Amino acid sequence: MTIKYAVISNKDKDQNTKVSSSICKQLNDVSSCDIFQISLGKNEKIDLDKLKNVSIIFSLGGDGTFLNIARQTATLSIPILGINLGSLGFLSEIELKNLSSSIEKIATNNYKITTRMMIECQIIRNKKVIYKDNALNDFVISRGELSRIITLDLKVDNSFVDSFPGDGLIISTPTGSTGYALSAGGPVIEHNSKLMLVTPICSHVLHSRSFVIPKNAIISIKVKNDENSRCLLSIDGQKTFTLQGDDEIKIKMSKMKAKLIKVNDNSFYDTLRKKLYNRER
Repeated sequence: MTIKYAVISNKDKDQNTKVSSSICKQLNDVSSCDIFQISLGKNEKIDLDKLKNVSIIFSLGGDGTFLNIARQTATLSIPILGINLGSLGFLSEIELKNLSSSIEKIATNNYKITTRMMIECQIIRNKKVIYKDNALNDFVISRGELSRIITLDLKVDNSFVDSFPGDGLIISTPTGSTGYALSAGGPVIEHNSKLMLVTPICSHVLHSRSFVIPKNAIISIKVKNDENSRCLLSIDGQKTFTLQGDDEIKIKMSKMKAKLIKVNDNSFYDTLRKKLYNRER
């Protein structure tokens, strides 16, 4: 049976498809396969019909590219191998210098597949759901371009937690705990954990801390209705939706999961130490 691969690259980081074309050539050299190649521009949608029989997606770019591909293809449940063409590349499994050996492992089925939880949100306005989306990293509710603070009321399973005046809230997965949430003072959470994290952004109260929420809980955030209430919902740092006063944002664990391919033996802590602390063992 011929295996079908999809090689999806960030158009800005893989100029003239140099790296993706090299990958396609190496895959053809070591295996009998069909390859579907996509050069993805900013805000460009992937034609999912062309990916229905794909076994593995190669993501070429940085973390943003990986998040974009994972979110767009989540309904197809296709394992993704991240190849780092960016700077940090926390979600990318391999660097360019290890490309040839990694392709050999893919061709000989010498790899593992790990799953990451995703989260979904609904925006409710005037008792109607007006927007839905999924995220692998996080949903961020922020004040947008205004310099004034916004106030957000937080509930978990209908129990009131607190009101948070400040720049906003980050609701992240364990995968997203090493992203914006970490910069805002949140904890590092091992990526295969199943939970949600709520982290205030520059909260205007002294007792502000992150909240670790059980995976089966429903998080509800309401935008306070006043003259400063106009704010934004950001999805994985890539898409935005404008919120209004009295909007309610409900967030819970998604039924969809992201599948990541591992070809290395490095642990989560090895990656953490190398990528964030810039230290080897």
